[in-house]
Amino acid sequence: MSRFNWWRRYSKKPKLSRKDAFKGKSYLLQQIEHGDFDHSDYMNQAREEMDRMKADQIKMTKAHLGGQDSLKEKLDECERKYRKRYNKLLEDYNLEENRLLLMLRESLAKEAGIDVWNRALTQDTNSLVEFYHHYHKTAKQRVKEYEEYEASRSEETPVGELC
Repeated sequence: MSRFNWWRRYSKKPKLSRKDAFKGKSYLLQQIEHGDFDHSDYMNQAREEMDRMKADQIKMTKAHLGGQDSLKEKLDECERKYRKRYNKLLEDYNLEENRLLLMLRESLAKEAGIDVWNRALTQDTNSLVEFYHHYHKTAKQRVKEYEEYEASRSEETPVGELC
């Protein structure tokens, strides 16, 4: 990785570009199927850092020939090094997850023409593709409810005719 992202061990998976998407199918749905909105990999990298730290500490403990104080110092130094990378990865994970959720919400609202995020979240779905379809179904129901409400309001007697 670059010197500006030294804590990341692996590069991110490339996102689906518009030119690679198929025509006639929702670009957002293709992004979801491609995995552009999947769980961020930074959490896995953070867990891997802790595993690497433990393995390094075991190696140090087995290879150490000095006293307990020097071993403790070396183990603490090792932990600080890995803990720093772990914390940076968790920070990136939180930022990435928030960004992905916000992007997904905005994209769904733009595609459906209405934001029904809170209503759609009440339904338990097993995958993001199911959530996509449920969101659109909920949006259509909401639009239908609104149209029915507007139609019933226009059928009411105007205030001026009552007098």
